[in-house]
Amino acid sequence: MKKRYPLLKHRMAKQSGVALVIGLLLLLVITLIAVSGLTGAANQTKMASNAQQYNQTFQAAEGGVSATLYSINGTGGIFNIEPLKNALNDTVNGISTERNASLSDNSHMEVNVTVTYQLEASSTPGFSLSADENAVTISPHMFSVRSQAQLTDTGAQSIVEQGIMYE
Repeated sequence: MKKRYPLLKHRMAKQSGVALVIGLLLLLVITLIAVSGLTGAANQTKMASNAQQYNQTFQAAEGGVSATLYSINGTGGIFNIEPLKNALNDTVNGISTERNASLSDNSHMEVNVTVTYQLEASSTPGFSLSADENAVTISPHMFSVRSQAQLTDTGAQSIVEQGIMYE
């Protein structure tokens, strides 16, 4: 009976583990594909989180500018020009100092609004206060409203700035 399968024994002796090597190589390739897919998913998650944080801070900064301009322009003819007066008063010797107003009522976001008087780079003449047309001219007053929003836990921030002019 031992001589019945001599070819089978001979074939088994010639196999040197090729199937094992091929199987391990396929397992390695599949593992590399899975790891690269997980890395790509992690990067997309980070990008989505960054986009969401940017959107949150941008909306908060835009809201700070809008709220400040809304309070200056007022409703029903009632104007609150106190931020503009403060910006004019804070301009000493041609240097404008900043006064921040914090709008943050949220513990994870900080919003600061600054109203700054912009010194006239190019003055357009207004109207004369005396008989001499060239004696006194009133220039328009230019201001800058700058709002900065920052997430306290991640440090993400956005800055929105808008200029306004009163003649």
